[in-house]
Amino acid sequence: MASYRAVDAVNPAIDHTRRMLFKPFDLGRWLKLAFVALLGGAAAGGGFNFNGNLFQRWGGGPGGGGTSFHDLWEKFTELISQPQTLVVLVVLVLFLLAVGLAVWWIRAVFSFVWIETVAHGDVEIGASFQQHRHRGLPLMGWYIGITVASFLVLAIIAAPIILAVMGGWFNPGGPPSVGRIVGVGLVALVLLMAWSVVVSVVQFLTCDFAIPIMYIRNVGVIAAFVQAWDLLKAQGWDAVIYVLLRIAAVMVMGFAGFFAACLGGLIGAVPMAGLLGGSVATLLAGTSPQAFIPALLVLLPAWLALVLAIQYAAQTPLLPFSWFIRVFSLKYLGAIASDLTIV
Repeated sequence: MASYRAVDAVNPAIDHTRRMLFKPFDLGRWLKLAFVALLGGAAAGGGFNFNGNLFQRWGGGPGGGGTSFHDLWEKFTELISQPQTLVVLVVLVLFLLAVGLAVWWIRAVFSFVWIETVAHGDVEIGASFQQHRHRGLPLMGWYIGITVASFLVLAIIAAPIILAVMGGWFNPGGPPSVGRIVGVGLVALVLLMAWSVVVSVVQFLTCDFAIPIMYIRNVGVIAAFVQAWDLLKAQGWDAVIYVLLRIAAVMVMGFAGFFAACLGGLIGAVPMAGLLGGSVATLLAGTSPQAFIPALLVLLPAWLALVLAIQYAAQTPLLPFSWFIRVFSLKYLGAIASDLTIV
């Protein structure tokens, strides 16, 4: 009977996961490893009431009769019409862009910290981050390239549709043509699905093979991706079996992740409700439309911290699944290329 390396890698990956996480079980270490897995694998408030007086100050102060949606909409339009609003929006966009790039870079660096953690069973996070920080920018650039390419593909698909709508192609001299609408919709859907498959394959190869190759062979992301593609192509049906087993593992993790997400949601429900109330009260109940400017500097980091905390709460019980999937890919990689063996 034929033996497949992908199948042979399953039991060693399970044994490695059991040995590293449960023998012995250390809660403090578990929480530390879950933090690394959150960033490297695959983001309170209180004292705000939600009664009818939440936006009372917009109604003219105590006794002013509260606030209607119309009043809030007038305040919103007043805010948008202010000259300072454009400046605030530009600052806000730049701030969000900077935060997004920073988070992207941190997660890219932690991809290597995560591999090192799995390979050695533990890691000094700060030292490992410093060691691998130079690899974060190329990997971040790779992911940005994938994202930009996806937007370009979306624009290429959407542009002809928009031009057809503007030119009246869908309703030539009468009511809209259902056949044309359905036909164009199906073509667009097929193209989007095809591109989604391409992106999924690229991300899969990057996560499972290219990043470990970058870590072990100390090569760039493009060279690592090419090497990963060549390695996987050479395996034939064995690579197909690996992909199927990998999908099965992700499906099991997804099933467990549903309950973990519920747990994270329950933990974060109260602080999220408080922060939401605080955000609404702060942004809309100021004495002037510009009162929200300094509040943004507090609320945006608070929201980011809350989202990370909820994700961390959901990731913590999923650590064995994340660990197994990472070990499984490393075991298989070492089986198909001996110089890539690290676990």
